[in-house]
Amino acid sequence: MEDNEKHVIIEIASKEIRIMVGFVLEGKVHVISLMKEKCSGVHNGMINDEDEVSNTLINLIEKTETFCKMKIDSCSLIIPPLALTSINNSGKTCTISNNGVSSIDIQNAIKIAENVNLSGDLTIIDTIPLSYILDEKVDEVYKLPPLNRPAKQVMVQVLVYAMSNKILQEFKNVVFKANIKINNLISAPLAIANYFSLIDNFPHDYFILNIGSELTNFAFIKDNIKIIDNSCYRFGSNYINDIFTKKFSLNDNLAEKYKLIYGLDENPSFPFKLENGVTLSMMKKEIIEAMENSILSKIFKEIETISKSENNMMYLYLVGGGAKLKGLCSYFKDHNIDALYPEINVIGAHDISYVTLLGGIVYSSKKGVKKTEEKKPNIGLARVK
Repeated sequence: MEDNEKHVIIEIASKEIRIMVGFVLEGKVHVISLMKEKCSGVHNGMINDEDEVSNTLINLIEKTETFCKMKIDSCSLIIPPLALTSINNSGKTCTISNNGVSSIDIQNAIKIAENVNLSGDLTIIDTIPLSYILDEKVDEVYKLPPLNRPAKQVMVQVLVYAMSNKILQEFKNVVFKANIKINNLISAPLAIANYFSLIDNFPHDYFILNIGSELTNFAFIKDNIKIIDNSCYRFGSNYINDIFTKKFSLNDNLAEKYKLIYGLDENPSFPFKLENGVTLSMMKKEIIEAMENSILSKIFKEIETISKSENNMMYLYLVGGGAKLKGLCSYFKDHNIDALYPEINVIGAHDISYVTLLGGIVYSSKKGVKKTEEKKPNIGLARVK
């Protein structure tokens, strides 16, 4: 994994576009550059103005190239996990030589495992090998590729991730318009799981709550990399700002400021009011009501159901810009959920907003150049609402 190769990661979020350049060395992510720019061409995780997004991306790429003194012609692209589906499957093949299992044997078995029946317009974005069995000896399961071990047959058990092709094409289009090839497509929760895999003594099973500006993703990760449960909700930090501007007649800057500084704070013991007579209790009430109606009741139920099924109370890790809402972690703990923020010890990206980008670097370092897509697909695909 530690190839010292520079990896370019692009994330097209609802509020801004980000490009990170970095590499993995000695089990740590090193960030060379992080560029971001606001973009109005994405709404609720969906692209609604391809030209706006591609032009913003071109501008960011030029800035990144100048700063890093390098030419960027390919990237790994972070994809929001809208309608993400996972399928367990296996593939087996005969080995091609008498010198033991080769990497080609492994690749052939994985290709066979990828022949799954996908409904609708689903298309495969990734395949994660889980285990390996030689000569059908099911009592001998290998977690790592059993290269060079003598065997006539190798079977690989995999987890196949698939998404709506229409959604994927929209994201691909804007990258291709910027004349950038795509080496890897990475779903956001898998990127986050890849970053967490580098943290010492990190749990193998846990929940992720990734709150963005307009989209929130809840996922259950098992055995470090398996996305067992995944849900997306049209709610984010921008919705709180909208409530503040409408309910309390605050401008956008004040709404953002109050949200981050006071968040879910209670009224102090002394008289204290903000602009337009707004109190802390008034803001807390509106935030909790909005979150409970949009995401919290559903997430509480999912956590309870999964925890009972797994017979294990797992941590909930809060990431994304919207998770910086003051008091959010304490709110979950008040509801008997062990919520906490992950430690992000990365110079240049010491923020929970950038965990997906950091994970993208880890993923790309593991995978390398998985595939290169450069042909621009047909424009004019149906909008997913």
